[in-house]
Amino acid sequence: MKFNSLFCIQIHLINPDQLSLLVAGAHYRHSAFSPPQVSAPFASGCGLFGPAFSDLDRPDAVIGATDIAVRQFLPADILAFTVTKPMFEQLCALDENSFLNGPFWTQLRKKRGIDSTDS
Repeated sequence: MKFNSLFCIQIHLINPDQLSLLVAGAHYRHSAFSPPQVSAPFASGCGLFGPAFSDLDRPDAVIGATDIAVRQFLPADILAFTVTKPMFEQLCALDENSFLNGPFWTQLRKKRGIDSTDS
């Protein structure tokens, strides 16, 4: 996947399992003492995206699509995960030496009936 250079953020519509993976990936190379990499501030509808990122040059992510008024327009198992370009690049840099090839993600995919060759 490529980050479009015309935009400062990317919004991904994901399920809870993918959210778990992306939150782990966002924190993967950071210590417990680092600033939070992922937040879930509340705002109605799309009003969140402007003020959610104070520094677009910082790897940062926001969990969204939690506004109860908007949930009716989304599938029940879908949330938004919005990232800055540095966070997108950080997530894309995860490789076979990261937790992605570990037992937890492999077991979860197997439990969900997702073949290891599926994306």
